[in-house]
Amino acid sequence: MKEMQNDAALQEAALKAAASKREEDKLENEATVLEWETRYPDDPRMLVIRRIKQFLALSGSVDFNAKLVESGGRKRFVNPDYEAKPGEWKFCYRAGRESVAAPVNSHRCG
Repeated sequence: MKEMQNDAALQEAALKAAASKREEDKLENEATVLEWETRYPDDPRMLVIRRIKQFLALSGSVDFNAKLVESGGRKRFVNPDYEAKPGEWKFCYRAGRESVAAPVNSHRCG
């Protein structure tokens, strides 16, 4: 420890390493905050708009005429591309065209 305290080069290297680490931590924190603000904006309407757009894009790609086959006690899509779709896509398929494509006005609350 005494050698390090007396060695200016080692002290300078340690200070540079600490400053570099602080800068790295600062950049990582800024990126994390930016990601958080993007995912959860201050205005909740923006989040609702984004989620509705995501739903519309996903549900718009559902092939409600897709064929199913019985396999191992479960129904599976004949088309392997459909079988690989996310659960939300399959949920829209199971809900049916009428539910997914229902006019928004028919679902007013209150």
